[in-house]
Amino acid sequence: SRPDVSFRFRRLFYATQFSGDRILDGRQYYRICGLYQCLVRYTVCRGPAYVFKRYRHVKCLGNFAPQFQRRGARAKRVCSGMGFCGELPRQLNTFDNAAIPGTFPTNAQSWDNTQRDNENSDQGNEPGWWPCGTATGPPPNCAGGTNPAEAVSIAFGQTPERDCDGSIEFNMEGPTNSKGLFYYKVSPLGGQDTLQNFVWDFYFYLSSNTSTDAQAIEFDLFQAKGGYKYMIGTQCVYSSSGTGVWNTWDQSYNSGKGRWVLASPNTQTESDPTTNGIPCPNFSAGAWHHAQFFLQRTYPDTEYPQGRILYGTVSIDGKATQWDISAPAYSSSWGDVLGFQHQLDINGVPSGDITLQEWVDPDNLTAWPQD
Repeated sequence: SRPDVSFRFRRLFYATQFSGDRILDGRQYYRICGLYQCLVRYTVCRGPAYVFKRYRHVKCLGNFAPQFQRRGARAKRVCSGMGFCGELPRQLNTFDNAAIPGTFPTNAQSWDNTQRDNENSDQGNEPGWWPCGTATGPPPNCAGGTNPAEAVSIAFGQTPERDCDGSIEFNMEGPTNSKGLFYYKVSPLGGQDTLQNFVWDFYFYLSSNTSTDAQAIEFDLFQAKGGYKYMIGTQCVYSSSGTGVWNTWDQSYNSGKGRWVLASPNTQTESDPTTNGIPCPNFSAGAWHHAQFFLQRTYPDTEYPQGRILYGTVSIDGKATQWDISAPAYSSSWGDVLGFQHQLDINGVPSGDITLQEWVDPDNLTAWPQD
């Protein structure tokens, strides 16, 4: 059965005063945050600048802690946040980009595009970058598509750039309906199995012909552990109107072959939603765009023994959108790994081979355990 995504609150008892902050609502609540199974006791308080919550005896079964908006804005309850669990107070807010965590616990791990700026030493099997999508690979035609790409490549220290270190350039050439995939595996392989919270933060720049020749621009984060794959796939599918739509990935479809489904808020990918798709603009070419993804992997439970994927908040150029989309894990032969990837898809319009390019600078991932 589909989890209830409605918010339910139950008064438990009156809270005690916390030093230094004024309690706005002295009651303590017990919150069950529907789809994300987040059980939290909190007290609504006010500090110098924010409405926020003090947490005590927090028990998170998987995910997003609730938040309040900044003082002066209407106090709107939302099921999102930094996913922290523990007894220390956490100040959370949801204005501007605050739905994307900007500070991280001390046990967080980070990777950026100044680390391992090289291609894998073992044809895509080791940490670092690797391009694929051609018929011969390796791995052969890993990007999918009706037609394989003719050529894919990665170059470092390129322009355009946002800093003095140069950008990473992804380059693909191919016929209509071909794709080029460019993936990065973090180091060491298999050393990130306990990590469940992910903030992927990067800037990207597209070649001028993407506005006419691209079918979709794809951004994915992936993790595999214990024989299961967590493919957190997203793509902005372009439209001739100039406003496309986001898709998310359902790995469970057709015995693990997977499929793209409409990104519809507060849904499960395996339900194949068909309405209320999240819009995305056809990204303007010749300009830097800032992308931030807050993604999570839940704890196992009786219904989902391997846990689930959570698409939390996505921000493009400072505009954050709450997705709250859940997706299943699926069995896989992959070894334990964590990484991310970019993909360029050529549409069915051009005649002859087309070259698409994307530059990223920087390309940062931060991850931390749930507890």
